Amino acid sequence: MKNISLASYYRLPTTLSIIRTFKCTAACTNCCFECTPKRNETLKTEDVTRQVNYICKHFPSIHTIVITGGETLIDIDATLEIVRIGKQNGLSTRIVTNGFWEKNEKSAIDIISQCKLNGLNEINFSTGNEHQCYVKIENICNGVYAALKHDIRVAINLETRIDSAFSKASLVKKLSKDKNINISEVSIINGLWMPFTTEGLCRLPKIEKHSFHPVMDRCDNLFTSLTIAPDNHLMACCGLPVRYIPYFDLGYASVEQIKNNYTTQFEDFIKIWLFVEGPYKILRF
Repeated sequence: MKNISLASYYRLPTTLSIIRTFKCTAACTNCCFECTPKRNETLKTEDVTRQVNYICKHFPSIHTIVITGGETLIDIDATLEIVRIGKQNGLSTRIVTNGFWEKNEKSAIDIISQCKLNGLNEINFSTGNEHQCYVKIENICNGVYAALKHDIRVAINLETRIDSAFSKASLVKKLSKDKNINISEVSIINGLWMPFTTEGLCRLPKIEKHSFHPVMDRCDNLFTSLTIAPDNHLMACCGLPVRYIPYFDLGYASVEQIKNNYTTQFEDFIKIWLFVEGPYKILRF
């Protein structure tokens, strides 16, 4: 696998994910990055500017920038600056948020109008049992209403586990009733929920031996995304346990190293195997 040409993979990667901070207004028990209000690791905007400009030049296949965390809108000015940089480079822009700022319709519209003005194309809201310990579902309703009003695409990532008290049906009912929202305009995703505590293991979905479940699929995040973490390291993907596996840390994300750190993955048999068949089939093998 030596001397592999990036040109051979001109369709990859397609997404740049910026994990801007690990600071969050919430402290969900099973947060995959262990985000809390006490954490302060945050990317500097000037570093992100250099990285985005470099990546867009050397990876023309990138078409989307995703700004996530932690809570991206704790520092709205920094996040909107990254949105502007992405837009200037011709990228579709997306932010992921827990919706803490949407306490009422007015505050939601105020923030969303700023996002629209700076070029935001899509907003993803995270909610579910654990999120709602910190952010009420009414906040999400306000945010969805404001985003659709400003022609911003909306997706809601809903925590999914076997004991979920808040389901997709509950969410649809709430959105339709409270804001009279046309639910066909909202993409609701049953997010793969992963326990990070011993108590949470029993909540994993049961998988029948001959059935299919999303966890059995291949890992299509590998190679298709460039992910930069708050410690300025390039990660092999933005999957839930990625910070707990040193193997997926590709090294420091300086503009001199990003391209080399990405392309050397194609010399790694295990990563290729994960991309082609996925961890479940590897474990079975």
